[in-house]
Amino acid sequence: MWFEVKFEKCDLVICDEVGDISFDKAGAELLFNHLSLWAGRKPTIITANMDIERWNEIFPALALAPTPN
Repeated sequence: MWFEVKFEKCDLVICDEVGDISFDKAGAELLFNHLSLWAGRKPTIITANMDIERWNEIFPALALAPTPN
Protein backbone atom coordinates (compact mmCIF):
# COMPACT_ATOMS: atom_id res chain seq x y z
CA MET A 1 0.00 0.00 0.00
CA TRP A 2 1.18 3.53 -0.72
CA PHE A 3 1.10 4.65 2.91
CA GLU A 4 3.33 1.76 3.99
CA VAL A 5 6.04 3.05 1.66
CA LYS A 6 5.67 6.58 3.05
CA PHE A 7 5.77 5.40 6.66
CA GLU A 8 8.93 3.40 6.03
CA LYS A 9 10.65 6.70 5.24
CA CYS A 10 9.51 8.32 8.51
CA ASP A 11 11.71 8.50 11.59
CA LEU A 12 8.70 8.86 13.92
CA VAL A 13 5.06 7.79 13.59
CA ILE A 14 2.46 9.94 15.41
CA CYS A 15 -1.27 9.15 15.48
CA ASP A 16 -2.95 12.10 17.13
CA GLU A 17 -6.47 12.09 18.58
CA VAL A 18 -7.23 8.52 17.54
CA GLY A 19 -10.50 8.56 19.50
CA ASP A 20 -11.96 11.34 17.35
CA ILE A 21 -12.55 8.99 14.43
CA SER A 22 -14.78 5.93 14.51
CA PHE A 23 -13.59 2.82 12.71
CA ASP A 24 -15.44 -0.21 11.48
CA LYS A 25 -14.01 -3.56 12.58
CA ALA A 26 -11.82 -4.00 9.49
CA GLY A 27 -10.45 -0.46 9.72
CA ALA A 28 -9.70 -0.79 13.42
CA GLU A 29 -7.90 -4.10 12.87
CA LEU A 30 -5.87 -2.63 10.01
CA LEU A 31 -4.84 0.38 12.07
CA PHE A 32 -4.00 -1.76 15.10
CA ASN A 33 -1.93 -4.21 13.04
CA HIS A 34 0.07 -1.46 11.37
CA LEU A 35 0.62 0.41 14.64
CA SER A 36 1.82 -2.80 16.24
CA LEU A 37 4.33 -3.35 13.45
CA TRP A 38 5.56 0.24 13.50
CA ALA A 39 5.82 0.35 17.28
CA GLY A 40 8.22 -2.56 17.16
CA ARG A 41 10.51 -0.86 14.63
CA LYS A 42 10.09 2.89 14.92
CA PRO A 43 9.34 5.41 17.65
CA THR A 44 5.55 5.59 17.81
CA ILE A 45 3.28 8.06 19.62
CA ILE A 46 -0.47 7.48 19.91
CA THR A 47 -2.71 10.07 21.54
CA ALA A 48 -6.38 9.89 22.38
CA ASN A 49 -8.39 12.21 24.54
CA MET A 50 -10.00 9.31 26.40
CA ASP A 51 -9.12 6.95 29.22
CA ILE A 52 -7.26 3.82 28.21
CA GLU A 53 -10.14 1.77 29.58
CA ARG A 54 -12.27 3.13 26.70
CA TRP A 55 -9.80 2.19 23.96
CA ASN A 56 -11.89 -0.89 23.23
CA GLU A 57 -14.32 1.58 21.61
CA ILE A 58 -11.61 2.29 19.03
CA PHE A 59 -10.15 -1.22 18.85
CA PRO A 60 -13.05 -3.55 19.78
CA ALA A 61 -11.01 -6.75 19.49
CA LEU A 62 -8.23 -5.39 21.67
CA ALA A 63 -8.05 -6.65 25.23
CA LEU A 64 -6.20 -4.03 27.25
CA ALA A 65 -5.11 -4.59 30.80
CA PRO A 66 -3.91 -1.17 31.97
CA THR A 67 -1.57 -1.12 34.90
CA PRO A 68 -1.48 1.89 37.19
CA ASN A 69 1.83 3.73 37.43
